[in-house]
Amino acid sequence: MEKRRTWVKLWCYQRLHSDFAGKFTEAEQSVWDKLLALCGLCEREGIISDTKGKPHTLTFISWEIHSDLKLLKTVLNKCVEEKMVTIEEDGIHITNWSHYQSDYHRQKPYRQERRQQSHAISADDTIPVMDDDMARMVKGYEDAFGIPPTHAISDQLQEWRTEYTTDSIIEAMSTAVLSGHRSMKYAGGILRNEKENPGGRHTKNSYSGNSNSGAGSPEYEIVTSPPPKK
Repeated sequence: MEKRRTWVKLWCYQRLHSDFAGKFTEAEQSVWDKLLALCGLCEREGIISDTKGKPHTLTFISWEIHSDLKLLKTVLNKCVEEKMVTIEEDGIHITNWSHYQSDYHRQKPYRQERRQQSHAISADDTIPVMDDDMARMVKGYEDAFGIPPTHAISDQLQEWRTEYTTDSIIEAMSTAVLSGHRSMKYAGGILRNEKENPGGRHTKNSYSGNSNSGAGSPEYEIVTSPPPKK
């Protein structure tokens, strides 16, 4: 059983200039592209079906690809006639899937290597085993920024962990992005302000830089509660 893909390959010239472009309307072409994407998400290579090898209903497929059911049926009938798919008991088989989509598995070792290199944190480019806290921070960075951390970012996380808690680092990165600042420098300002003003309420402002005054104004404004009246 294969894992879900994150992308499928689109053959540019064939997609624009083959007989397919002349025989299918624009709406029908869009449905076909979505069927390819759906097939990539299915765990059985080249087959649109569930994980147990049972076919999806056309109603489910039309809902999943946001298509009109009648249009989907039209496209599937055309695809069968053009020998682009076959309808089997275990699902919809995309013809020549392994041939046209082979690059995904060929590039898999390179993707894994790049991912490991992105997580490497030592200066000599060795790849140590990450402890649980570092793994959580790396995942927190990926969740917030949508990409793996670079060597420099991993070094920054290692430096922060000597001064701040893992949870506070993860929260600061998430808060920075949600505030419209996709910057580790901004996340660092949140951490510094929290340390210098524990319990203070953070409000977003337009500043960026470090926590000193002048050219390096605080990234976050600290708002503390007023003292109680006597």
